[in-house]
Amino acid sequence: AQDFHQRSTTLLRVDPQLDLSAPHLRESVEVHPDDWQVNPINTVSGGHVFITYEGITEGDHVCAHAYGPSYGPVSLGCQDVTAEDSSLSFDLAPDIIAALFNQTMTLNYSVQFNNNLPRFSPDRAIKVLSPQLTTPSIEEATAGEVDLTTFEGNATGLVPIWEYAAEGQCCW
Repeated sequence: AQDFHQRSTTLLRVDPQLDLSAPHLRESVEVHPDDWQVNPINTVSGGHVFITYEGITEGDHVCAHAYGPSYGPVSLGCQDVTAEDSSLSFDLAPDIIAALFNQTMTLNYSVQFNNNLPRFSPDRAIKVLSPQLTTPSIEEATAGEVDLTTFEGNATGLVPIWEYAAEGQCCW
C-alpha cells in the first residue's frame, strides 16, 4: 500500500485599502455641511492644505493638487511620510487663489506605497469668494464731489494698491 500525502498552500492576497479623507484648507470655513468657502483676505500670504487619513504610515508617498474650472491641475508638491507624521501640510500659493476668485477650487491628493498604484482621495470643493477691492478716488474731489471750476488741467485718479495686486495687471 502506498501512502500519499497531499500538501497544499493557500495564499490570501488582500488588496490594501486606505480610508482616505478629503484634504482640508485651514483658512476655509464650512458654511453648511460639505459647503466650504474661503475668503481671499485670509490667504493673502497663501494657504495651508492639511492631509491626514486613517492608516497614515511611514514611507507613504503623498502628492497634493489644486485645480478649478479651466485651471490646473497644479501640483502642491509631494512628501514622504516619516515615523513622526500623523498629518502633512502643503503650501497653497496665493496666485492659485487669485486665479480662482469667485470660482470653485478643488483640492485632492494621492497616496502611493509599496510600489502599488496610487490611491486618490475624495475631492474637497471650496468656493473662493471675490476679493475686496480698494475704493478709487479723485484727488481734486471735496467731500466726494468734483467741482471742475476749482482746478485747472486734468483730474488725478487714485487707485490704492489692493491685496493680490500684481505687477503688470491692468486696472481701469
